[in-house]
Amino acid sequence: RVMANCSAPKASKELWLNNVRTIVYSGGDMWWDLNGNNQAYYYIPAVQNRNTGVSSSFAGSAWIGGLDAGGQLKVAAMTYRQNGIDFWPGPLDTINTSADPAVCAKYDQIYQVSRSEVDNFVASNGKDITPNILNWPGNGDVSKNQGRRLAPFVDINNDYFYDPATGDYPAYDVENKAEKDVLGFCKTKLFGDQTLFWVFNDNGGIHTETQGVPIGLEVRAQAFAFKTNDEINNMTFYSYEVFNRSSFQLNSTYFTLWTDADLGYFLDDYVGCDVKRGLGYIYNADPFDETAQGTNGYQDYPPALGCDFFKGPLADFGDGVNNDQDSLTDEPGETIQMSRFTYYNNNYGAFPPQTTNPSIAIHYYNYMTGFWKDSSPFTSGGNAYGGSQPATYVYDGDPVTGSGWTERGSGNVPGDRRFLQSAGPFTLKPGAVNELTFGMPWAQSPSKGGNLQSLQLLYSADDKAQALFDNCFKLLDGPEAPNMTIQELNNELIFYLSNEKGKSNNYKQFNNDYAEVDISIISDKTSTVAALNNPDKVYRFEGYIVYLV
Repeated sequence: RVMANCSAPKASKELWLNNVRTIVYSGGDMWWDLNGNNQAYYYIPAVQNRNTGVSSSFAGSAWIGGLDAGGQLKVAAMTYRQNGIDFWPGPLDTINTSADPAVCAKYDQIYQVSRSEVDNFVASNGKDITPNILNWPGNGDVSKNQGRRLAPFVDINNDYFYDPATGDYPAYDVENKAEKDVLGFCKTKLFGDQTLFWVFNDNGGIHTETQGVPIGLEVRAQAFAFKTNDEINNMTFYSYEVFNRSSFQLNSTYFTLWTDADLGYFLDDYVGCDVKRGLGYIYNADPFDETAQGTNGYQDYPPALGCDFFKGPLADFGDGVNNDQDSLTDEPGETIQMSRFTYYNNNYGAFPPQTTNPSIAIHYYNYMTGFWKDSSPFTSGGNAYGGSQPATYVYDGDPVTGSGWTERGSGNVPGDRRFLQSAGPFTLKPGAVNELTFGMPWAQSPSKGGNLQSLQLLYSADDKAQALFDNCFKLLDGPEAPNMTIQELNNELIFYLSNEKGKSNNYKQFNNDYAEVDISIISDKTSTVAALNNPDKVYRFEGYIVYLV
């Protein structure tokens, strides 16, 4: 492997479509103000003037680590860039896993596109083209041994070359089919009403964040959001396509989502997880979220924020063949969901030093795999340190009902927490490609002092987010407008409303037979009311309303 000397990633772009205003960076880190005053940058509700806003998270990124055949630890991670970085912009050379500084500089940008502009492009037969569509990075540079396909696109003439002039477009599900392949994976490759796309790698230089050995990863990332009138309007989503460009197998590998979720004021938080949902979360330890130390709090209305690990790596990665046509080559198998949940504290405060921020590669890998910095296991009870029974999931009880092991029930001192959700262990083979998808549900109680009620509402919001993922991120469309023909008669007009079979979603087998499952309707299996326990989730066409103006 040839290691480059790429410049540190600098590009950033806001994801700001719905009730969330946040930011991502070309190095894979997100949600914090790197270019300003290092403040939190995940505002809910979204505000024009950031100085008046309240943020629900401070930073986040994906971590990856494992052991090579000789037992050497390899780790790639990002936190706050205080010590350095582990990721650089751009794709890798697929032959020797090298990163070219010129390529890093070229891809030190984040591409943006919206569903509406792609819909308009397709509807206009390619006439209504925008700069975002025209500049979409559909192809890598094959002369530099980059993957032929880069950003996902619909290839109209199947020539593997992105060319909007021939009708190619960024790969939204324009036909609203939400189809899945034989492995149960969504065929759609681009999601959201607004989408950001960027590429980064871990071989552009020395890993100064973790002090770890590079793996040889290329990551194609997207961040996206939906504009709705329900809980989805308070969420953002992320999907990473991860390529192992190296010629080495990585054993005992873990993918980890790292979240420093400062919920308003950062020193009064608790964390926990819902194993069944694959959900990690943060909630206010008390009913009031202060404004203090230069940080705006939510005051009487503290919300709760979660991170749901929708999709992890396959238990059996592919056939070891580097497939640059960008289709999954993995053998059929189950994806690994959240298999570890851990946490740690900021460096200051009355915490044991073994439970604070990592500084070297083994610290990062320990947190990913269920161990503290001193390599002692997370244990059940109290603050999870120093017990006798190893714990796979920390704080997996329910603070709302007061059942099980929780920070609240343990009487822990609230503080500045980071939490980690890991998927593993698995074997990452050379040439393997897989996807990591997660979402950030959020909920806020309308009642004063409702910190626990916010957490209860978060569970419901996460169920909607999970349903959206299971439906390939396809929202309810509603019946399409009919064709209208007007016949003029003496002193009267006759309106003919019709739908074209095969082109309208209101003509499937019969005219006006639109029916679609509404993923926002969630069953309440605890209810004894039949309409709540097993609700009718199908939205059906009922008729037309014609207005005379």
